[in-house]
Amino acid sequence: MSRALSSFWISLSSILFSELGDKTFFISAVLSMSNPAVLVFSGSIIALISMTLLACVVGVIIPSMFTPKYTHYISSFLLVVIGIINIYDGIFTSGDTTNKGFQQVEMELRNEDELGNVKDTDTNNDIELYKNKVFCEDRSNYRFLDILSKSKLFKYKINRIFLKAFWLTTIAEWGDRSQITTITLSASNDPFIISLGSILGHIICTGLACYSGKYLSNIPPMIISISGGILFIYFGLHGIYSGL
Repeated sequence: MSRALSSFWISLSSILFSELGDKTFFISAVLSMSNPAVLVFSGSIIALISMTLLACVVGVIIPSMFTPKYTHYISSFLLVVIGIINIYDGIFTSGDTTNKGFQQVEMELRNEDELGNVKDTDTNNDIELYKNKVFCEDRSNYRFLDILSKSKLFKYKINRIFLKAFWLTTIAEWGDRSQITTITLSASNDPFIISLGSILGHIICTGLACYSGKYLSNIPPMIISISGGILFIYFGLHGIYSGL
């Protein structure tokens, strides 16, 4: 029982420190400023849950390639590496006391709306402007959005907002540090417990982003990065020590 609670706490706290101030957090916060928060939250959280479950599946597959002992040590080592990267980012790339991530995402989305005249043109413009933006540089993303633009899903604004939040969050989360962390934790712990903790962490972070993101964006990113880094290193070293 104690191991299950420990796994749950590790996954929950890891997601909280990974997602606060992350690009997916800012996407939800910015979209909620000009759209119904409940729609943005729904689209974002479904995307995050889907990516979390995918990460857990990958984490379950990995142990079949190595022995349980090696899997445990590799997972613990990766947590230490992620922690070191977090601290490095906090010291050398987030030294400014203001959080520029929020302003950057806000500017990107505002430029998209201005470029496509989203509010004054037909529904397909929502898709057309994403085809030419950095979010969708991959050709597979382009084809996916091309199909959506011709479907009836974007007939109503409510669908546009939901799918906009869903797709932007999915692209931003793909290969993100929090997803790698979930894969790592699932490889050496109960994936069901890890998925529960991770999903709860995403729900908390996305809820905060949608309803309080503007205020939370004022928290210095250096504090979040360094605190999260210390936490990751602790979990990693504890895992290595417990495996000895």
